[in-house]
Amino acid sequence: MNQTPYTPQDHWDAWANKPDATPLKGEPPHRTDQQIVDQTEELARFLLSWCFNHEPRTPTPIRLSEHPFAQRSWAAACHIQELLTATDVKNAVDEVDAEVSAAPPAQTPPPHPNAHEAAIQSCIDRLIFGGQPAAAAILRHHFNIQPKP
Repeated sequence: MNQTPYTPQDHWDAWANKPDATPLKGEPPHRTDQQIVDQTEELARFLLSWCFNHEPRTPTPIRLSEHPFAQRSWAAACHIQELLTATDVKNAVDEVDAEVSAAPPAQTPPPHPNAHEAAIQSCIDRLIFGGQPAAAAILRHHFNIQPKP
């Protein structure tokens, strides 16, 4: 018998032609731009901790970090996304950033009028209970707060 050798291309063709085969390339239609950015951030965090033994200390997204390890991790995560899913992460980031900048700013309720005084009074109480009545008296004098009856 004269058979041709089995090649990697034959293996790929057999796998790709399966009825239930999912292509490696191509972005799944159900991923939103936000999901792409979140997944890439998660991958970058994993790479940062695994490759560089470094955990981010701030909630700042890795893509915005100026730390060289974080920048390398983000670049590697983007490259992995592109290789595995043919996803343009930069485009997804641009879309997410455009949505965030187009959204109206969040309304924060104004502080309660007595919130500042309540915070100072709490600090004074902690000083008194902590055995520091002189420091409490200085705060009362400085902020013109009368002692509680």
